[in-house]
Amino acid sequence: MAKQTIQIGASANDGTGDPLRNAFDKVNDNFNEIYFGAGSGSTITNFFDSNGNLDLVGKPHKITFLYSQYADLPTASTYHGAVAHTHDTGSLYYAHGSWRKLLADNSLNDITSYTDPLSKHVYLANITNTETADYILKTNADGTYTWVADGGGGGGGGDVNQNAFSTFSVAGQDSIAADNPEDTITFIAGSNVTISTNATNDAITINASVSGGGGGGGTDLNSLVGGDIDVATDSIGFIDADDSNDSKKESIVDIVAAIAGANITATAGVLSVAAPTTAYTNSDVDGHLNTSAAGTNEILSWTGSDYAWVADQTGGGGGGGSGAVRVSETETTSSIADGASASVSYATLGKSFSLQKVTVDKQCWVRIYSDTAARTADAGRSQGTDPADGSGVIAEFIATGSGSTEFKITPAISGWLDDSETEVPVAIQNNSGSAGTVQCIIQALKLES
Repeated sequence: MAKQTIQIGASANDGTGDPLRNAFDKVNDNFNEIYFGAGSGSTITNFFDSNGNLDLVGKPHKITFLYSQYADLPTASTYHGAVAHTHDTGSLYYAHGSWRKLLADNSLNDITSYTDPLSKHVYLANITNTETADYILKTNADGTYTWVADGGGGGGGGDVNQNAFSTFSVAGQDSIAADNPEDTITFIAGSNVTISTNATNDAITINASVSGGGGGGGTDLNSLVGGDIDVATDSIGFIDADDSNDSKKESIVDIVAAIAGANITATAGVLSVAAPTTAYTNSDVDGHLNTSAAGTNEILSWTGSDYAWVADQTGGGGGGGSGAVRVSETETTSSIADGASASVSYATLGKSFSLQKVTVDKQCWVRIYSDTAARTADAGRSQGTDPADGSGVIAEFIATGSGSTEFKITPAISGWLDDSETEVPVAIQNNSGSAGTVQCIIQALKLES
């Protein structure tokens, strides 16, 4: 019904106004309309909850948060959690320490710029060419990316298959076998060795020549024997160290026979290298190899006092590494007063990692950083205050229970260490109410050693 107006007369007590009963009847009718429209008839329930909070349930609401200009927005810290739209920027913001802009989708074009406090993202507008099957994305170090052919390799290095080089021939004659994975032929570029590469053929060229003696120029090996070298009959001259007996020559077959041994044989001019039949020991190579043989996909690692064969955790493709590995490390602070903080470091999480779980044994505040400088700079921040964007804080956890507390991080949080860091810096504040140590267990997926 329409609002009923109480007639009050032209002047006080002139007798032209509504009688008292009629006036309050109109008052009741007006209030009834409000209470029925905004509640149950006896209470107003559609606007506020029992605590006096605005609570409009089950209705399509039309509330604007429009400001003409961004400069008109109130202080974000005073209106923490508020939202606002500014007409001059055409954007929506929320108050959290400062007014933070939200992404907008115009349903026509891709989002071209986005800042995430946890990780970086690549968008189509930043890619300079078209996606191609089996290609990988390469950074151009200028905010753009390019699809390029995968060059292979990875954590293990993309080794060349030794069996691809079955023999090494001298002038088309007899050859040196190289069909065993333990065999290695090393060429070093120099005055007589040229290594060239191109799109179709890679070549190693050896310009075989020896000194002509007595200060003369180099001599082609074939010219020494009058044609192609025959390893069974031809000889090559070798110069003495003191250059006094340039005529001394040794047969290639003699040289091969001289170096033949238990694992090296020379048959019909062919030099063959057999795989070792026993494991290397500490006495084999200057005391630096473990006494046990290497296992499948193991690598030689320095333990701090010796070398040892260990599982490859470097990841990658060509070398056959085992990839990412789940690790768990426990660290305990020194005894600290209630409300005081201590610094600890985690050595096994890796240079980059994915946080999965954090477990503490008492009430505390745990902060994980990308570098020690970030931990130092963050020391004055109080609990409950958000860190600034880009400050190096990877994650933080507040345990309020009296006993052990476990934080399962779903989804996992990606973290990384700055180039100069080798251990993950962590700060732990004791909130237990009394002095003592705090134990913290961090479980993560180690992505990079």
